[in-house]
Amino acid sequence: MNIRTMKTIILATSQEEAEKRITKAIDKNKYDIITKYILSWRDTELLYNSTNEKIRCIIEKICGEGIFQGTVENCVEFALQKIIRKLSLTTKPYYTDIRPGIIISESPTKKECVNRVYNELVKDRYYYQQRKGYVDITDEWAISSGKRKCSTNVKAKKTPRFVGRRITEEEYLIDNALSCEGDLAEGFVVAHLNNTACCPECGVSGSIGWCSSATDKTNTFRDAICMNCYGQDKITLFEIKTRWENAIRGKNTTYAGEYVALNALFAMKANVYIVIASRDSGIVRFGRITFAFMKANERFLYSIQEKLEWGGLSTTVKCGYGLIELEHKMNPPLEQILTNDFCKEIGTTALKKLNYLDKYDSIKE
Repeated sequence: MNIRTMKTIILATSQEEAEKRITKAIDKNKYDIITKYILSWRDTELLYNSTNEKIRCIIEKICGEGIFQGTVENCVEFALQKIIRKLSLTTKPYYTDIRPGIIISESPTKKECVNRVYNELVKDRYYYQQRKGYVDITDEWAISSGKRKCSTNVKAKKTPRFVGRRITEEEYLIDNALSCEGDLAEGFVVAHLNNTACCPECGVSGSIGWCSSATDKTNTFRDAICMNCYGQDKITLFEIKTRWENAIRGKNTTYAGEYVALNALFAMKANVYIVIASRDSGIVRFGRITFAFMKANERFLYSIQEKLEWGGLSTTVKCGYGLIELEHKMNPPLEQILTNDFCKEIGTTALKKLNYLDKYDSIKE
């Protein structure tokens, strides 16, 4: 393993703003400063020249007629103002903080997997307490097959489409611990990349660092980072996803993380790639994200229905140059590594380390 020290990257939309931020950074004894000028959120490749009216047209498709009971216009207007408020945070540290990753060339050991999940749970507990709870969302219009079709009977009752249930801290942490497959997959994929591929920007092999979302303010679109690019004051990030082979073969689009976070990275002129590892075939594909579409999710739609500030849009990302297949497959594939039993063992061990195993046993019973 190898880790680099963190640089202080000053992002600003003007020289005046940059000078203020540099002075503040020096006052905090941060001397390894890099100044980068960031685009306005409206000037990125995702939203270039987008007026409020153009954004409204997009939002109407996401949460307009037929999505909720009640007044559609109110929902659309609230969603529009909420999204613009979030997009205006593009230059804030929450979205612009870029941290180094740990370069790994071997698959994570069980101990490293447990530590990874444990650190995630510590962060999850902190955020649960800061937000004073977590709401689990149910789509009442979704039929049992899982397809998002409107049930005429449910709709006729004029009841809210989305129902929220506040869950306890124990439930929240246990659910996160036992659904650790995606997070653990990142480490195995990063190790595979460092042994079989090179950074598509700088061409250096063995330079991909696994980022820790336990320390990042936001981890979306920054699962991994090229540390060679980072050392040259260049930002090259990787969003890592797992898919079944038949769901991704022949495609150059897929769903991914938070829209506002990706737009912030585009404003920073970062190079953002998506890496997709097939769970069953072992094939690993990657492509540069050239565009992204706003995509609704249950938490966002519930927040609009209930007029809440939390909850953000997801994305459907597009790789304009296609998804490139790496020559070497993951062997064994992830479905043989991250089995249900393995993930359960890692999750329960992390819960035990966090002194939550007794609570898990009581809930399970």
